[in-house]
Amino acid sequence: LLPISARSDDALAATARQLSDYLDAHSDVTLGSLAYTLGQRRAHLSHRDTVIADSIDEARQQLRGLAEGRQTLTARTATTAPKLAFVCTGMGPQWWRMCRGLLDAAPTFPAFAESIARTDRELARHADWSLIEELRRDETTSRMSETQIAQPANFAIQVALAEQLAQFGVTADAVIGHSAGEVAAHHLAGLLSFEAAVEVIYHRSRLQQRTSGQGRMLAVGVDGDSLWSALTGA
Repeated sequence: LLPISARSDDALAATARQLSDYLDAHSDVTLGSLAYTLGQRRAHLSHRDTVIADSIDEARQQLRGLAEGRQTLTARTATTAPKLAFVCTGMGPQWWRMCRGLLDAAPTFPAFAESIARTDRELARHADWSLIEELRRDETTSRMSETQIAQPANFAIQVALAEQLAQFGVTADAVIGHSAGEVAAHHLAGLLSFEAAVEVIYHRSRLQQRTSGQGRMLAVGVDGDSLWSALTGA
């Protein structure tokens, strides 16, 4: 699949001609590299078409046909952006090196780094440990397996990701959250202020840490009636 796009039908034909001319002048281009470049390295504008080819020669012929009008342009005009939802995760994905790459690339992702620093400052009003220090620990000293550390860290990262995406122009039409992720979701949806959300996630994780190891979870693969019968003896 070779996606091509432009801002008008005429420009779409011109783009097909330019691509065809480029392939004529560069015999070393492979079909895979062309597909990658067009799909991942080019902006997808409002007027679009797709060439389906099994070889670079077939791609060249189809592109030339589009440019010369021998093939009908089936332009698709994108009028509205699709709806987007953010899903905030609960416990489970945390690990000792999470978000390290984004923190190390702070000049490239400034909104992410500033959001993490902001959560660190707000969390310091409640906790006697530093979020950034915990995110920077090595594997042998990491405390990301502890509930009281992992939940605030997950919250901070998800909020920071949303703020960085907003800087790129990506915002959610809907936000949902699971378990501890509900706190981040409530904040991103505007139901909790940032300060209130940090306080909630701090106390939630602190109180759950106190009960760590005192409970168990069981998944039972039976229907409700059978389970009720087994529990009650009825």
